[in-house]
Amino acid sequence: MPVTPEWYGWLHYKTDRLPNEDWAKYCLKCCGWCQCWLRPHQENVSGTEYAYYPYSTTRPNIRVWDGTCLS
Repeated sequence: MPVTPEWYGWLHYKTDRLPNEDWAKYCLKCCGWCQCWLRPHQENVSGTEYAYYPYSTTRPNIRVWDGTCLS
């Protein structure tokens, strides 16, 4: 059974307050103005056709040897 981030912090002694006793986090989650800077969650698209693949804008310095010229 997965543990939520709030309980994870309490279970690993990162805070002494229980998640339901931490009013600062509760108020922050309830306030829409405080969350206006948050972006909506986007799934990890690595390994799919929507993944980001960077491309190079410079020419490669390595040329394939064709076997006819030494220089």
